[in-house]
Amino acid sequence: MVAYLHIGNVKTGTTTIQNFCALNENKLLEKGCIYPQSFRITSRHWGLVEQILSPNKDKNGQVLKGLNGKEFKAHCDKKFIFSCEGIVWEFSKIEYIQQLKFFLENLGFYKIYIILYLRNISDLLNSLYSQEIKNNLQIDLAPIDPNMHSKKHIFDYKWLCQSYASVFGIENLKIRIFEKDEFFNQDLIEDFLHCIDLEVNKNEFLIPQNQNKSLNLLGIELLKRINQKSKDPNTIKFLSKIIEKYFELDSFHSHLKFSLKAQLCENYENFFSNSNEWVRCNFFPHKKELFRNQGIVEANNRVGFKDTDYDDIVDFVLEIVRLKNNTIKFLKEF
Repeated sequence: MVAYLHIGNVKTGTTTIQNFCALNENKLLEKGCIYPQSFRITSRHWGLVEQILSPNKDKNGQVLKGLNGKEFKAHCDKKFIFSCEGIVWEFSKIEYIQQLKFFLENLGFYKIYIILYLRNISDLLNSLYSQEIKNNLQIDLAPIDPNMHSKKHIFDYKWLCQSYASVFGIENLKIRIFEKDEFFNQDLIEDFLHCIDLEVNKNEFLIPQNQNKSLNLLGIELLKRINQKSKDPNTIKFLSKIIEKYFELDSFHSHLKFSLKAQLCENYENFFSNSNEWVRCNFFPHKKELFRNQGIVEANNRVGFKDTDYDDIVDFVLEIVRLKNNTIKFLKEF
């Protein structure tokens, strides 16, 4: 059997790709591909990560949770498509990658292609920070020193490419640049279809909306303060959904694009510059630079808001929520 394993990177349109595949799984079957239910949690194959990281393995080094044997037997003539950015996110050691290959080969896959999208370091850093705020994560996804980043390996594109090449073979790597001008027909979905060697008309498929957008400057500052000021997780979740609805970044409000401090971004750009250059030389020798040079723009001061203004807005919103909760509680007791 043949597998196309889309491993990320994080913040490179993975949710859009996964939703597309899940939404069109019947159409993909007609085209000779399967986006299997096995190992799938919602629309991504997080179960593959669990297979490797789970401490409850059987004597063959495998866990059976999520495995649908009938699905593999019924579609052994089709191309299997797996997608989970958690593979890049969680597998910081080459041993995990080796175990993943061993596991897939035991399922019957003799040919495994790896699809990996790489994003400009500063853009990735900013997008991760936005996700940190949205999810109220208790980890620092933008430390000043790149060496101190808990997920340093996801920025080290040389390490990623070398590691997966050493395990799966460099000829089986499909390394893509996450930039519109680099996509096949300047479209992410068409680029992914091209990666899985499926030459079809995109219009034959249902196209999901873009998912998991970053927050704009106002959204970042508001939600960051809500996370700090409110200790109630339900309140944070409630307000987070509203903020995502109204304060996601779009082309009409580009002046509100958030960016971390320029010096911080430059630290990461410089730290991983040799890594990027190695990838360029080995996978994109025709390019002068791995990523389009767009400069590092510190956008935080474009809008004339002060810290006290944000604090006042958040205090006002939290007061509304407290009043709402008190009213509901009073009515229930009444």
